[in-house]
Amino acid sequence: MNDPYSVLGVSPTASEEEIKKAYKKLAKQYHPDVTGNSPEAAKKMQDINAAYDEIMNKKNNYNPFESTSTYNSTATEEPLVYQAAQNYIRYHRFREALNALSQITINERNAKWYYLSAICHANLGNATEATLNARKACSMDPQNSEYKNLLNYLETGRSTYQQTNRSYGNVYTGGLGSFCLSLIMMRFCCFFCC
Repeated sequence: MNDPYSVLGVSPTASEEEIKKAYKKLAKQYHPDVTGNSPEAAKKMQDINAAYDEIMNKKNNYNPFESTSTYNSTATEEPLVYQAAQNYIRYHRFREALNALSQITINERNAKWYYLSAICHANLGNATEATLNARKACSMDPQNSEYKNLLNYLETGRSTYQQTNRSYGNVYTGGLGSFCLSLIMMRFCCFFCC
């Protein structure tokens, strides 16, 4: 990839706000809905996303692939992308988490992939996609109570999902789960009120 700053058209001394503004402008210009799924625009959009992620990661000194203490030992059997996605989610960087998850091919996606994707979509306000992904996770692993609780929450809005922040599979730990739950509830309320 080229220099990420030149891809976004900003200087290396640009503020986060300037970087975000440049990113949004380019994303609107090269979005598949605008370009009619042009292969050239799709490549440009990939470069724009990669440049934005690289710049923001540098600014925040953040490495999504770093190990975390809440990640259990069985995680080493899974692709590193899951750990990256969970770290992004932990830091409320849901778009980056989805970008990381997109590296897993469709035929390699497991129940956990759909669960993490559901969390991201719910926090980004896409209730339909979140619910579909949660259903898929439940159908692939029907015994997983976390997946069932998330689906129940998404479908009914009940607070049973709050009980899931005790085990590993839930990327939220401690008070963060309650905070994310509050965000989801606010988005649902806004969705139904507006």
